[in-house]
Amino acid sequence: MTRSLPPYDDDDATPRRPSGCRGGAAARAVTALLPLLLFSLALALGALPGSAARAQGPPPSLTMTVDKTTVPIGEDLELQIEIEGNADSLEQPDLSAFQVVSQGTSRVIGGRQNKLVQTYTLRPRKAGTATIGGAKLLLGGKVVAQAQPIAIKVAEPEPLKPVSADEARSLAPYVNQGLFARVTAPRSSYYVGEPFTLELDVVTRRDTQLANVETVTEPKLDGLLVEDLPGAGNPNDAQAVRVGDATMLSFPVGRWLATPLRAGKLLIDSSTLRVTLASGLMQRQYTRQTQPFTLDVKPVPTEGRPDFFDEGNLGRFELRAALTDDRGQAPTTLRTGQRMVMRVEVQGAGNLLTLKAPRLASAPGFDVQPLPSTADDVIDKSEDGMRGKRVFQYLVTATQPGTQTTPTVRLAYFDPQARRYETREVPGVKVEVTGTALGSQPSAAALSGEDVRPIFEDSALESDRPEPLAQTPLYWAVLLLPLAAFVAVEVRFRLRRRDHQNPGQRLAKDAYANARKRLRAAERAVRDDLVKDFYGQISRTLIGYLEERANLPATGMTHDELRQAARQIGYDEALVDGVIVELENCDFARFAPQGSASSRMRETLDRVSELLRKLDRVQPRRLP
Repeated sequence: MTRSLPPYDDDDATPRRPSGCRGGAAARAVTALLPLLLFSLALALGALPGSAARAQGPPPSLTMTVDKTTVPIGEDLELQIEIEGNADSLEQPDLSAFQVVSQGTSRVIGGRQNKLVQTYTLRPRKAGTATIGGAKLLLGGKVVAQAQPIAIKVAEPEPLKPVSADEARSLAPYVNQGLFARVTAPRSSYYVGEPFTLELDVVTRRDTQLANVETVTEPKLDGLLVEDLPGAGNPNDAQAVRVGDATMLSFPVGRWLATPLRAGKLLIDSSTLRVTLASGLMQRQYTRQTQPFTLDVKPVPTEGRPDFFDEGNLGRFELRAALTDDRGQAPTTLRTGQRMVMRVEVQGAGNLLTLKAPRLASAPGFDVQPLPSTADDVIDKSEDGMRGKRVFQYLVTATQPGTQTTPTVRLAYFDPQARRYETREVPGVKVEVTGTALGSQPSAAALSGEDVRPIFEDSALESDRPEPLAQTPLYWAVLLLPLAAFVAVEVRFRLRRRDHQNPGQRLAKDAYANARKRLRAAERAVRDDLVKDFYGQISRTLIGYLEERANLPATGMTHDELRQAARQIGYDEALVDGVIVELENCDFARFAPQGSASSRMRETLDRVSELLRKLDRVQPRRLP
């Protein structure tokens, strides 16, 4: 019997499966790929030597750099923090010595590792040494990298030597400079009380654009009453100026209306600005100082002064006056007791806030009473100074019959530009007055027609049963009146005896309380928007306090005499100067039109309140 044997491969003694078996091909594929699969698994699990190092990459690193280590106050610097490698968090550096102007984060991709970059724009808060604290990189709660602190030297700008006002206006010192700032005044000398403008300009090259201007330090303007003027800072107001051989653009970034309060040399101190310039898509910041300069402030001369000149009348003015009756017409005939209104307008340029009312010359046949100020005042403050009109009104009453001449209106002022006194006059006109003569000084109530009190011609009496005598108020009044009178006399006698023994002590003790009462009256004037009353109360508060506290005769003293006397009795120079400045402010500010300076009045009230508290802490030597 014949049997079939399994086939054999000639090169292999292993029996082969018959070709009809389905798992033969799959088995051969698995057998071929098995080494590759085992290698990949080992690489993924880090089993092969060197695989862990390749998976973790380079170690973490932390770097802090700044673009400069020395900056002047007001300039910015840039801080960059670069982070590489794996980490959980960054412990930020201490930046409390700086103002963070801006910050941002970016990622730099290169090679096998990403780099994280944080950028800060920092501005030092004060001069000296400002420190950027160290930073740390943390992984699993442990520090894996750190950067050391960086010390920044912040320098104060070097003080500039003051020059004259003419030198400050000159552009010659700025030749070959692409950016500078300056403050200028139109003239080099002014008179006390004469308003003028101060202008702050930034001058740049024409190929750059002014993006922003910030004030780092304000100029000190001691001895000046200063207020901001609108309109500065508009890029459209730039003007072309010639600086050497170059044409540049001048941008007005600040304007002030200044009024000198005292004579002498006044310093317009330096101001520090931070200027941002744009060129294309790039912006850069620069710090610039203005050149300080001095002004010569002169007192108003006394030579050639008219008798009817009033302090504060500075400028160049025109005078108009009109007299109208109750029908609004210029009268030609009047009767005694008939009232008219004299409307006086003063127009021109100058210190309209301190302008006093024109004087009406004495007219025997008329009585003149000033009326409260009106809302017809128009005062315009601009880069050209102060100009406009003031309106004054008077109540004029005919008192004598016959042919009379109405009062003449006269105004005297000092023209600072012409440096001489000028007068303006509107003469009176002749009118016929009928009726009987009235008193030369009629009372205001009679002239205005006001009733003093109501008059009751008839009264009705009610009859009723009389009350018991002991229950009537009259009974107790008669009974207690002698006792009350005795107590009042005794108390008054004791108070007088104490005041007689030491009168100055009581006045000094009550000086602060009396000053606070006057300030409450000033507060009411602020609420009612009564500018003149307010500044009058402020002046009386300060002068009255010094008189009561130290028996100092301040009312009859000039400011220089008051300054010297107050120092001699024990007040320090700063307090005395504060009192003098507030009194000078009152002299010039109390004549502002109604409703125009409420915010300034409140600021003055706060300053004077604080000044009184400081004065009351001093124990001066009381004059005999």
